[in-house]
This record gives sequence, C-alpha cells and structure tokens, in this order.
Amino acid sequence: MSIPTLMMRSLAAAGVETGLSHEPNIYASVVVLSFAALFFLGRKFSLEQKITRALLLVLFYFSFNTNLLEYIWHGMNYPDSLPARQGFLFVAVLLITAYEGLDGAGRLGGLRLGIAAFIPAVFLVTAIVFCRDDSHVTDHMWIINTVFIILYLGFFVFRVFFGKGYTCKGVYVLCMILMAELLLNFNITSERNVSREGYFAHTKSFAALRDMAESDNRLNQGHFTRFDAVDERIRNDACLTGYNGDAFFSSTLGEAAEDFYGSFGMKSSRVHCMATGLTPFTRALLGIDYVLADEFRNNETDYDVAFYTGEYDDDYLYRSMYMLPFGYTVPCGTYDPADVAMAADPVKRQNIVALRLAGEPVFEEADITDASYGKGHAEFTVSCDGHYYAYITGEADEIREYTSRSDEAWGTFDEMKYRSIMDLGRLESGDRVRLESEGDGEDEWDGESDIGIYRFIPENMVRVEEALGNTSLTLTEFEDDRIEGIIDLPKGRSLVLAMPYDEGWEVVADGYEKVEPERFYGYLMKLDLTPGLHQISLVYHIPYLIPGIIISAVSLVAAVIAILAGRHREPE
Repeated sequence: MSIPTLMMRSLAAAGVETGLSHEPNIYASVVVLSFAALFFLGRKFSLEQKITRALLLVLFYFSFNTNLLEYIWHGMNYPDSLPARQGFLFVAVLLITAYEGLDGAGRLGGLRLGIAAFIPAVFLVTAIVFCRDDSHVTDHMWIINTVFIILYLGFFVFRVFFGKGYTCKGVYVLCMILMAELLLNFNITSERNVSREGYFAHTKSFAALRDMAESDNRLNQGHFTRFDAVDERIRNDACLTGYNGDAFFSSTLGEAAEDFYGSFGMKSSRVHCMATGLTPFTRALLGIDYVLADEFRNNETDYDVAFYTGEYDDDYLYRSMYMLPFGYTVPCGTYDPADVAMAADPVKRQNIVALRLAGEPVFEEADITDASYGKGHAEFTVSCDGHYYAYITGEADEIREYTSRSDEAWGTFDEMKYRSIMDLGRLESGDRVRLESEGDGEDEWDGESDIGIYRFIPENMVRVEEALGNTSLTLTEFEDDRIEGIIDLPKGRSLVLAMPYDEGWEVVADGYEKVEPERFYGYLMKLDLTPGLHQISLVYHIPYLIPGIIISAVSLVAAVIAILAGRHREPE
C-alpha cells in the first residue's frame, strides 16, 4: 500500500475496508491532522519527544505495509491477510498527539498555525492526484473534505487575526464543525448492519437437538458426543451454543490442525478450521456422531450418509451412518502426514489412509459419461447410483451444483479458495450434474485435469468402521481437563483418541505408568500401550505455566522498582 493511499484513508468519507485487501480504517477527523502537526511545530515539547513520537507514527505507517511488523501486531502470527488491527492504536496515538499539540497552540505564531492549517489540504491534494481510481474513493468524498478543510482554515484565520478575543466563541464554532464532520462521516461509512438475530437463530434449536442427541447416543457411554453444524454463522458456533463441535477459530491454533484439515479436504487457514468438506471417512476419524442442519434432506434421495433422527423448530438432527468411538484402535506404527502428501487430492489421501487402516479404499473414481469441461464449468452424467464427491484444484469464490432433477441449485459451495471437498449428494444412474463457478479468480479451475469426481463405497466404509471400532475405549469420566477410560487392547494395535494432540496432556496407564502420546497424521493423539487390559487417565496441565508465572512476577517487580525509582528522583 502506498503512502498516498494511507493519506487518503485518513480523510472523511473514505470507503470502509471490510475485506482482505488490508486498507486500514484510520480516519479521526481532518482537523486532527492539523492539531497533530501543532505538536511538532510548537516549542512546548523537546526535540527528543518529537523524534520519538514521529518514529512511533512512522512505525505504524510501515506496519500497514509490512508483513513482518503485522506479524507482531497480530500476536506473533502471520494472518491470512493484513487486517490492520493496529489501526486503533495508530488513531489513539494520533489523537494524543493532536491533544498535546492543541494544548500548546497558544504559544504559536501565525506562521506555524498557518502551516498546520494546510496539512489536511496536503493530504487531500495528494489523494486526489494519486488515488482517484481507488475503489474506496467517491466524488462526494472530495467535496466533503474540501468543504470541511475550508471551514477549518477559516477557524485558523480568525485565530491568527483576532487572537485571544476570538478563542472562546471560536472553540464553540470549531466543536460544532467537528461534530458535523463526524456525524456525516458516520452516516456515510456506518451503513453496514449486523443482525444479532441471525447469529442466534439456531441457538435454542441446536441446544434442544444437542440434548436429544446426547440422550440417544450410547457410543461413548453418554460421556461425549461431537456434532457437525451445516450452517455455521461463525467459526465458533459450538462455543456460542454449547456443543462439542468440529470447527474452531483461534489466532494461536497452530499449523497441525490447519495441515490436517487442509490435507483431507476441509476448510482451513492459519486462524480457523471448519469441517466443511467432511466425508463419512473423515467424520468417523474425528469422532463426529451427529449433524445439525438447517434444512431437511431426504435420506432416500440425496442424503444417505446420515439418517434423520429428529427436529426442533426449523432445524434438524441427523445421525452419522458410520461412527467411531472417541477412542478407537489402529494397527501399530508411525502415521506421518508425509505418507499421504504425494497424493494428488484429499480424496485420494483418504483412500491411502483407509487402505492402511483396514485394507479397503472408501472411494472410487466415478464412472461418468458425456462429460464436458470449460473454464469454471463441468457437466457429466453418472452411470451408477451412489453418493458422490468432487474436488477442484483451482480457485473459485462459489460453485453451484445443478442436477437434472431440478432447475434450482441442489448445493452451493462457497469460499472455495480453501479448496474443500464438495458433497454432491446422493445421485442415481442417469442423473445429469452441472457444476458452475461463480468466482472470477485468476487461478480458477479449467478443464478435466482440475476436477476429480468420486463415488463413495459404503460397504468398504463398513469394513473400516468394524476394523477400527471393534475394540474401543470405554469412557468412565470426561471433563475438560480430565479423561478416564478402560480398554482391553489387542496385540499389534494402538489407541487413537479423537482429540488434538497437545503437549499439555499427561497420560498415565494403570495408575503408575506414564505414556508418551504420539501424533496420528500430525493432529490426533495416539497412545502406544502393551497388549491387555488398561485403565487410562489423561490430565491436562497448562504448558509452561510456571515459567510464565515467574516471568510475569519478575516483570511486575521490575515495573514497581522503576516507578519507585522515578518518584525518588522527582524532588531532585
């Protein structure tokens, strides 16, 4: 982002940036630019103070353009874009500078006041010359800023020529002009509404369906039930509503979750993971038992991987057709993400894992006829009944699926920049399917090589379910920081828990033997135990808690000493 663009962002009525383009919203009134200039033009503050303040403001300006500095402001984490969160801090520093500059304005002569008065005009002219084609610029923006800059110039002119006799009334007039500017800017830039009702639309019904599922589910002895929500308003819907979910948002998420979700065809980024793109296989691996949906899907015609269980208001509960318990067993060995990395797409990666775990692939390449492909377009006819999935290697904002049964879109897949697997639903032999992209990305999918169509093999998934779930962990206690259970582990098997690996978990077998957890494909937790009956106990301890307390205590003591030392020097 150029310096002229940043100067334009400081003017009134500049378009609000709500996307990923990283254009900071740093408007604080155009007259504030003049008042801030008074800080540097006045004699009240030392040269060292002016240099320090200038360097701080320059640092903020560079932060809006530099990913490394943004990494610091974003909590030591590289964001997907540069969201300019430090814009609030920049405005705060600018307002403090303006206040201090205005406080010392009484000692300034006409020349310095005149220079300060023209600073907003410099910003405006620079923006007009270099930013006329910016998408956030409109014609009324130039008019509004020109009018208010002229009014503020008038204030400074009267201040210079009429001196102190004008001060009191001038302040009243200045406040009225300032309020008019702020109100006008607010009216123009704050038109986007957020509906609270939309965020809480499913809260009551999802809570009721959660209770229904937990009373119905006996897979984990009633201690644990995990859900997938089809219509997620935010990444943390599970926390908002109060159910065990499969999606989360956190700036400290770590790359393990991102890599696992992305590798197996689900939405993922540095700060969020969503189960959009789930298949029966990944749903089972993650221990997802039920689906919360906002629309009814007929099990006989288009939704045969889960079956209808109940409903509440306008929301529906489905139970997964293929389920694994919270603790299931896999053949002993090392499960490294690199083992599946060579596969071309996430569906093929799932087949590699299924073959290793149970000796059976769970997908096959679809037998399709009369296929035609184009840029952002694919059309084909399926040759046999089944549940179908698709994956594209290019980018698109949105893809819609149409079938020969209806003129309306059966499914809409948005945010396809994350390249998640598309669930095409239950199709019958002879059904004609059309996939159309609504995106306009430069790397949009184009041609047969960019898309894979797969048919789910339910009988093989049953074998996977039996192979992994025949021996399972019987839960006896399940809390946020403590899990206990019993398992009779066969020879040559390891226990996998449907929970993320975290170094904070301490695992003890039979009350005395510490077990070192390992990673299952980089994300889930795997425990290697000797064959036989075991009592398993997991207790969570916050990692690095003691070092953190020590560092905080030392910092607090140092701060107190510095304050006391400063007070001791003041009389001198």
